Amino acid sequence: MHEILTQKKPFRGKNYMELINYSVNGDFQAQIDPHYYSHELIQLIDQMHKVKPEERPTIQQILAHPRLQGTVYRISRKDRTEFICRKIPCKSKEEFDKMEKEITVLSELQHPNIVGFIDAFYYQGSYFIVNEICNGGNLHDFYMDKKKKGYYISEDDAWRFIYEMTSAIAYLHKHNIKHLKLKPRKVLLTSDLTIKVSDFGIEQRIIQDQFNFASMSTTHPELTTTRQQSYSADIWGIGLIMQEILSQEIPFKDQEHYDFIFSLMNGKVQKLINPKHYSNELIDLVTSMRGVNPQKRPHPEQILAHPHFKPPIQQQYPLQQITPNQGQLPHDQLVNESKELSYIDNFSNYEEINWLASSEPRYKIKRRTDGKLFTYNKISCLIKEEEEQIKKQTLIHFHLHHENIIEIVEAFLHEYNFYIIMELAQGENLSDFYTKKKNGEFITEEEA
Repeated sequence: MHEILTQKKPFRGKNYMELINYSVNGDFQAQIDPHYYSHELIQLIDQMHKVKPEERPTIQQILAHPRLQGTVYRISRKDRTEFICRKIPCKSKEEFDKMEKEITVLSELQHPNIVGFIDAFYYQGSYFIVNEICNGGNLHDFYMDKKKKGYYISEDDAWRFIYEMTSAIAYLHKHNIKHLKLKPRKVLLTSDLTIKVSDFGIEQRIIQDQFNFASMSTTHPELTTTRQQSYSADIWGIGLIMQEILSQEIPFKDQEHYDFIFSLMNGKVQKLINPKHYSNELIDLVTSMRGVNPQKRPHPEQILAHPHFKPPIQQQYPLQQITPNQGQLPHDQLVNESKELSYIDNFSNYEEINWLASSEPRYKIKRRTDGKLFTYNKISCLIKEEEEQIKKQTLIHFHLHHENIIEIVEAFLHEYNFYIIMELAQGENLSDFYTKKKNGEFITEEEA
């Protein structure tokens, strides 16, 4: 992950001993740029490559990370309408009951600036939550794209973003829900650049507020004093988002803990909004929203009543309905069609199509009986002992079934070569994927 996000090999060295030295000391060639990736993601990756094994998180701790709770799919209905579907495992009754409550709340929320809830259903130990799709990306990518091209977000867009985010937060507050995790990446955009607030849920309503610096990017000033997060914390969150996207700079440096607290408590941001680009009226409103004292921040109603917003924007929100997916998973079905490996020589059942462009030699083949495409590994096998060893290894792989592990379809011996037929991943490997992005592009936070 460090390599594909920095787009550089982790360690440099003229010889093996130098490489070992850099590795032991954790001395990387480059650091992950916080302009492109959240503190939360960088912190997790840093923990995973700690030099001391006992300091690294366990697999269970990684999978329990809040950002990894569930898998997201892009799905389409038979009428070709597209949605986003989130798969959330429910391994216990407590998790199931919690999801039931969350879905009840989400299904009642209907607002033009909140990601629309479409449907939810339970299938094979997981809940699937279907939401409207937002094709315009998120606010972080939106302003970073402008920055790369030497442009700034327009004054009109800035006012509209404030209005739409505040309108969504005011609606959530009326339903006794605090977002508490507002940042540019969690604010989505439709194709016409309408704001859609995302990534909130029942947790922010039913759990006790806690003092937690796990994610500095969403830590509010009042956490350092009262150790509680008020409704006003969401206004601070909107103000900080606007501060970042208008100044085109992360408000607080990725500093040591106490340096960060000092900057946070004094409202000392890295870069102020340039008055040459935006009106004093806009800058004053953003500054008041990100004020350190929660009592002095404007309420949502006061912001929405600002003279600049009259008459208020009127929008209609079309709520779509979807029929539960009758037991079909929204991701590609696994291709393993056999229950046992027969090892029957089926070489004549396949025809080679072409070599796959990749840093590793792979071939695309087609099964003659049904035209399905696969790839294969060919292993030279000259003696019986080699054949038996390969069969044992292949059999273990054959019985591994997981959506993120390549599936083996069949295996057989043909003319002293052992062929392992596998499902065809139509994309490329991670090395080729990030290498193609080196021309000024980076892997997105969501992909990471």
